[in-house]
Amino acid sequence: MEKIIDMHAHLGDCFYPGGCELIGRRGVKPRHIFDIIGIAEKFYKNNTIKFGKIGYMLNKPMIASALRKRNGTATLENWRQAIDQAGIWRSVCVACEPFTSFEDLKQAAKTEERIIPFTGIDFDQEDGFAKKLSTDVQSGARGLKLHPILQRIRLNSEKVFNVIEAFSPHGFPVNFHCGVLSIYGKNDPLRKTEHPEYGSVSDAAEMVKSFPNVRFLATHAGIFEFSKFIELFSGFKNVWVDGTTQPTSHIRKLIKIFGPDRVVFASDWPYGDRWVMLQLTKDACDGDHSLERRILYENALELLQYEH
Repeated sequence: MEKIIDMHAHLGDCFYPGGCELIGRRGVKPRHIFDIIGIAEKFYKNNTIKFGKIGYMLNKPMIASALRKRNGTATLENWRQAIDQAGIWRSVCVACEPFTSFEDLKQAAKTEERIIPFTGIDFDQEDGFAKKLSTDVQSGARGLKLHPILQRIRLNSEKVFNVIEAFSPHGFPVNFHCGVLSIYGKNDPLRKTEHPEYGSVSDAAEMVKSFPNVRFLATHAGIFEFSKFIELFSGFKNVWVDGTTQPTSHIRKLIKIFGPDRVVFASDWPYGDRWVMLQLTKDACDGDHSLERRILYENALELLQYEH
């Protein structure tokens, strides 16, 4: 059986306080079969749907609603079901501080060996970043997650730079959300403090440029700003990319521009469907089995410094 590593997935409620409580729940049924993301995923293979910025603005409330519904299904029980269905060997799970933490993922990994945990940072804490990151790496963290929208902080801010500086000696990758995206509903209290623009491709490019010796994983390739992402990131040699939220043609373009050694497979589960993303990635490889192995497994193995 082929080995596949999913380089980007979630556990728990990443949008609201107390997110760790969702991980252990049982009997939570997915409710996203007919949401707008599910509809789009069905057409990503033949590229008949590409939202783009205009399409996103027109469908923003429905996309945000679909994301919240999927968010509520991120239990360990459902995670296992999805990983079994897609035949995944291992999967990174990222901590989205302050709602889900590395400690939550570490506990889940004790009962599920397929979890590769990434740590995170609560930017409301004023200090102690270096000590926390060092402790987490010693406890098994294989990378760091930055989510500017959920964490309400720009990627080109001084505090983010300080965190990256503290994490860089460990040599593991920094996974960051890349793309403008609205999450909370119109009447949601958290909507008042949400800044979708913090997912800016420009901010992310400034961050990457400032740390040429740090290996970054840019998730989503800019989402609805794919062309701008390509324009700003194509020259960076310290950036790996995944094709989550992108159709087959865009994944092919990522492979062409970044090369076969710097594209990895990811699903962004539960916000993305693992099985769908796997099929899109294989389609983008056009039957080249050597390329499939690079993207589905070997690149991730090297990026994670995983000895298997």
